[in-house]
Amino acid sequence: TAQQWIAHVETRTLRETPRFAAHTNLLPLSLCKYLIEHARPRLSRAKVFDAAQGGLKMDPMRTNSTAAYSLIDTDVIMQLIRARIAHAAGVEFGALEPLEVLHYESGETYRHHVDFFHHSLPNYADEMRLRGQRVKTCLVYLNSNYDSGETEFPKLNMRFRGEVGEALVFDNVTPSGDGDLNTLHAGLPPKS
Repeated sequence: TAQQWIAHVETRTLRETPRFAAHTNLLPLSLCKYLIEHARPRLSRAKVFDAAQGGLKMDPMRTNSTAAYSLIDTDVIMQLIRARIAHAAGVEFGALEPLEVLHYESGETYRHHVDFFHHSLPNYADEMRLRGQRVKTCLVYLNSNYDSGETEFPKLNMRFRGEVGEALVFDNVTPSGDGDLNTLHAGLPPKS
């Protein structure tokens, strides 16, 4: 059943503090291909959150493309995928941000950044009041036919490159709820 599929997740802990876990076969190849094909016509240049002005903006630190989906843009399959991601991450379904598919051509990158909101910055504080803190990140790797392109965590001396359908989930905040700067990471550019 769908409930059984959502709940059965193979997990291996990569590190305890901050917590990093890999989830083997979170998505089967067929669903990875489904997301890639569905996203392909929607891809546009990725943006970053503008801490000074609020909203999203283009920034040279991020050169990849993205396809973002609002709730009304998703279908039942995407909602089942989101439910499985919520279960793997250990968060409530309602706490998830919208589904987003990232694409990196050769040489494209997302330079070092953190995913948590800095509560001391006014527009981040507003975002947190509206949507809450980003306590975890879940990255699902949809393909593997590229060279390099790992997710790098320089403060932890760690790089991760998932197999097709594998997910990496990591905590963005400390147990006290403060942003964890050890989670600084980058999407390194693929060579091909």
